[in-house]
Amino acid sequence: MTISDSFPFIPGKTLEHPEPLGRFLPPLEDGMATDWLADHVQAGAWVLDPFGTSPRLAAEMARAGFRVVVAANNPVARFLLELSADPPSEAEFKAALADLAVSRKGDERLETHLQALYQTQCANCGQQVPAQAFLWRKGEDVPYARIYECQACGEGGERPA
Repeated sequence: MTISDSFPFIPGKTLEHPEPLGRFLPPLEDGMATDWLADHVQAGAWVLDPFGTSPRLAAEMARAGFRVVVAANNPVARFLLELSADPPSEAEFKAALADLAVSRKGDERLETHLQALYQTQCANCGQQVPAQAFLWRKGEDVPYARIYECQACGEGGERPA
């Protein structure tokens, strides 16, 4: 028996959409757990996740028909697991964003305040335009470039900050 016989490689599938806070979670691809379980465990069996490090892993196993018990000590991981198990509807997301937009920051709406933080001046015509991104170098206090598209003159792309 070779090592590859006792530990087969399960490739998984790359995620189409990144998950919330995914960059802080273990890099696991979709299908790894369910493919292994399908070959080694009876459908509908109980599966124990003693560390609960990947909320997506537990949700994937549950969606595949396994009963899953997760020990989730991390409150953020637990929140993400609950969110994966029972995600809010699109209408609930829109309602939450609308409530957030009309909340106040001093004398102005939060939406207006946040949009003002991303305003930049077009290098060609001088109009104030919303930046799509600011580019930063590690350890520097200010961005070195900005990316925008000016609706007034059509100028756009990456420009020095």
